[in-house]
Amino acid sequence: MSSPSRAALPLSVVLGAGAVFAAIPIIGYTMAIAAPSGPLLWLKDTVSSEFASFFWDLCVVFGPTVGLLVFLSALAVRLVCRSRPGGSALVLLGAGALVALYFLVPLAYSEPFVRPLPWWASAAEASIIIACIAAFPLLRRVHS
Repeated sequence: MSSPSRAALPLSVVLGAGAVFAAIPIIGYTMAIAAPSGPLLWLKDTVSSEFASFFWDLCVVFGPTVGLLVFLSALAVRLVCRSRPGGSALVLLGAGALVALYFLVPLAYSEPFVRPLPWWASAAEASIIIACIAAFPLLRRVHS
């Protein structure tokens, strides 16, 4: 492991947490976007209202904010380290984002440490996981 690759792991944690902090003001704007009633009503009738809300939050609120910034953070790790740091950097990027989402952001804004939704229904967590999966080809080591 070369010197730039060793820097990838701590850089991944810091950039993951920074992506969540950078997304906080933008989330306020995306939450203000009103959901279209037609397609959302159809989705509520077809599946459930919880899934319709989750889908809207994932595609409009957290996907373009947290998810996109976590993906760009993975790209920054790739560009700064000049080598492919591997999946461990990606896991630490996601872990840094999740730690910031559930511990550092409430601490910074003097909010209680509360999980409003179960782990499988949180669009913020899902957007972080999807962004990490999408960034995996960028950071995967190529073995020859």
